[in-house]
Amino acid sequence: MSTAADSSPLPPLWRLGLGLLLGVLGFLIPADPAPESLPFLGRAEGTLWLEGAMEPDIVRDMDVYFDTGSGFNEREKRTIPVFEQAGPQDFLLPLPDTHLVALRIDLGEGDGSVFFRRLRIVDATGRQHFSLLEGGLLPGGQIARIAGEAQGLRLEVAPPGGNPWCSFRPPGILIPEGAPQRAYLRIGLIWLYRVVKYGCLGLGFLLLASSAKGRRAWTIRLAWLLLGVGALSAVGLNSLWKEARSLSLTPSSNQARH
Repeated sequence: MSTAADSSPLPPLWRLGLGLLLGVLGFLIPADPAPESLPFLGRAEGTLWLEGAMEPDIVRDMDVYFDTGSGFNEREKRTIPVFEQAGPQDFLLPLPDTHLVALRIDLGEGDGSVFFRRLRIVDATGRQHFSLLEGGLLPGGQIARIAGEAQGLRLEVAPPGGNPWCSFRPPGILIPEGAPQRAYLRIGLIWLYRVVKYGCLGLGFLLLASSAKGRRAWTIRLAWLLLGVGALSAVGLNSLWKEARSLSLTPSSNQARH
């Protein structure tokens, strides 16, 4: 007795192998690829950077949060490593390739101070857009005070017990050159990844279901289809959970918003 599935030009064994191959490929394709891994999005000449030189007497890494319209969150965060060595330390951090509303520097818990000889936003050519040392830094958390000195600015941290941070809001929203065009291209490429991923998963499970034969063929096909629906739902919910988690504000971010 033949069925509609048996009329396929591909033998059941071929359908089984191709279904497994597409299923594995679908699971391996990222639904939310990192922006730096996307093709056609090389570094633009207009990309902005946070550039500085500091002399910390505290040895702990500093986190820099960027507000691109959704508040300060873990997705838009960079880290300035602080090393146990004497003398000034230079750093250069890329800013998000989108409009920048504000930024915040978290110094970590503890007491001490950090002396910034230079802290500014520059483009790829080194041209300065803003200097954060010219009255633009606002203290928060356990920052005791921001004291101007002859050649820079010193941030003094109060005794332990909180999270010291300072924030900077530029006079106008910063938009790197070409950022809107790259944003549209980035969104399109991410959705292309998702369409290919879910297409491979869906087609893979359909082929696996159609490869079943014998007296329990329909039971096996239904099981494969249910498993496919469950897998697609799990992958989609996982992407939504990651997106929600990346946008969730940290406790110190909430303080910065008040």
